[in-house]
Amino acid sequence: MKRTVVHYSDSAVFGGTERSIVHLLAGTDRSRWRAVLLHDVAASEELVREAQAAGAETSAAPTVRRKYDVSEFVRLAAAVRRLQPAVFHAHLHWPLAGKYGIMAAATARASVIVATAQLHVDLPPAGLVGTQHRVMTSAIDRYIAVSSHVAAALERRFSVPRDKITVIPNAVNLDAAGAAEPGLPANWPIRDGRPAVLILARLEPEKGVDVAIDAMTHLSDADLVIAGDGSLRAALEEHARAVGVDDRVHFLGHRTDVRALLRHAQALVLPSLREGLPLAVLEAMAAGVPVVATDIGGTREVVQHEHTGLLVPVNDSAAFADALRRTLTERDATARRVATARSLVQLEYSTDVVVSRVLALYDELLEAKRL
Repeated sequence: MKRTVVHYSDSAVFGGTERSIVHLLAGTDRSRWRAVLLHDVAASEELVREAQAAGAETSAAPTVRRKYDVSEFVRLAAAVRRLQPAVFHAHLHWPLAGKYGIMAAATARASVIVATAQLHVDLPPAGLVGTQHRVMTSAIDRYIAVSSHVAAALERRFSVPRDKITVIPNAVNLDAAGAAEPGLPANWPIRDGRPAVLILARLEPEKGVDVAIDAMTHLSDADLVIAGDGSLRAALEEHARAVGVDDRVHFLGHRTDVRALLRHAQALVLPSLREGLPLAVLEAMAAGVPVVATDIGGTREVVQHEHTGLLVPVNDSAAFADALRRTLTERDATARRVATARSLVQLEYSTDVVVSRVLALYDELLEAKRL
């Protein structure tokens, strides 16, 4: 019997969380599962397009902005009920994301409710944050934490019972990692053979892009290519001018050709201040691109210092420059790290491996309810 899994997102952007949803949709066994993306009306067109390309049905969900939007909540619950999910799978880009969708699924009597926690943010207690999370947790049959770091934070900050959390990482498509077309990506800014250090990130405060720009003041023989957009773009462009590296820092804006960009990068840098489990790092490892990243959270679970990449302290631009210099010049050591990283991704983070674990969890939860 084919069952329905509804993947729910109330996000309006297309980043790592949304790419992870697409990977799950693409890898789901269609002989056993009908896969549906239930998305916010303000969702990125790219998310909807990629979900449809992955073979999923898509449906726009009514938006509940606050707890007093009773009529919209009723419409959202009705939308879930019409889809008749055996599994309702919410994807949380911050701790209270998806709360109205989760409660709507409970109201609609979804058989099993799963929530993937992508990122931990230390939210202040104002606004009854703890109470809201407890209510949301009461409706969830199982959290999927994308890293042990996120799992520990759910336990510590929100008192989620450990037996209600399963750690399953984000997935990366190994077949797609090598599928980029030859030739330069559109608007590729480097033509003279200089090394390209790539950032794949939204331009928001938590991504620490200014630290990578500062690192370029210590690293004169490479260029920084930034693929991403966000609220800080103008400020970051001005910062690059202010520190005198604007001729070597290139802003490409939001890009959909990640594989092509990685094909022409000599290193990926991720200077984030917090991460759950960064998909950009997994994509770089799968593509054979060396990684230099901040020593934080879930990042250190995949970037094992000196083995699968190099880690540096938070906000340390000089350390980033040193690690990038080593990556670009110590070719044998870098090649060994790249090979180890790709082996790790193949064993633990490929789409086949991760999706099979997620589907097995669905089966376990449904069997526990005799469904």
